[in-house]
Amino acid sequence: LTHENVNNIKEHLQADISYQNKLVRFIENHDELRAVEKYGVDKSQAAALIALTVPGARLVYEGQMEGFKIKLPVQLGRHQTEEINQDLLEFYQNLLKIIPGKEFSNAKWSLCRIDPVDSNDSSFKNIISYYWWIDNRYQMIVVNFSPYFSKAHIKIDSLYYGSDKWKFKDLLNKNEFQFEGKDLDEYGLYVELEAWKGHLFNIQKTYN
Repeated sequence: LTHENVNNIKEHLQADISYQNKLVRFIENHDELRAVEKYGVDKSQAAALIALTVPGARLVYEGQMEGFKIKLPVQLGRHQTEEINQDLLEFYQNLLKIIPGKEFSNAKWSLCRIDPVDSNDSSFKNIISYYWWIDNRYQMIVVNFSPYFSKAHIKIDSLYYGSDKWKFKDLLNKNEFQFEGKDLDEYGLYVELEAWKGHLFNIQKTYN
């Protein structure tokens, strides 16, 4: 996430799931710059959204959630007082509540198919998307890992929506959307995202 472009990140995520399950995911540790210093706030949030929702063990370093900027030697038994970034702290507190947890411990995971909205728009390449599913429960993550406004159609190849209506509840941004299944099957989910922004959707069939 620090040195690679979006295409390389996607290639990494195409590795066999048995390998990915053994990885340790983090964006900050004791021997590197703090995440906010390394990425800036917005990119650090996008990186955290990915690192905390892909397969593998997930770690959050002390002070990462608060947006601390001073890198400390591990041998030091004290640290300088820093101002807490309340917006970033609230982002992490919400994210840790909504990431795939024990209910998805036996779930399957796969990358989504990402298609352009039109042939002249290549911004779809900036978007990373994948999903977890078990039985009829689906959770989809979508991230624009770039400094540019981007849009795409996102498809889950294993999910046939049919003639039903579907609710996409964005747990990250606290929004809710409803779509016709036939449109989702034909086009996929349309998304447009500002730089470094993302969605974390719970997907459910509606029965009304």
